[in-house]
Amino acid sequence: MGVKASITKVSRQDKINRLTGALAVSIAKKRNDPDVKKLLKYKKLYFQFKAKINAKYKNASSAAARNSM
Repeated sequence: MGVKASITKVSRQDKINRLTGALAVSIAKKRNDPDVKKLLKYKKLYFQFKAKINAKYKNASSAAARNSM
């Protein structure tokens, strides 16, 4: 089976917007902004809950993925 790939054209403005968001967090980390600590705390919780959901519904989701192909 071949590998499927799709190319999405991203405009210059979209690239600038993405980079702006990433750099804002980076600058805030360097300046020890308290909001960054909150961001990282909730980001960690997000990934924990996502892993829990993935473990809980692994069989059903993998079956659905196989059936959709």
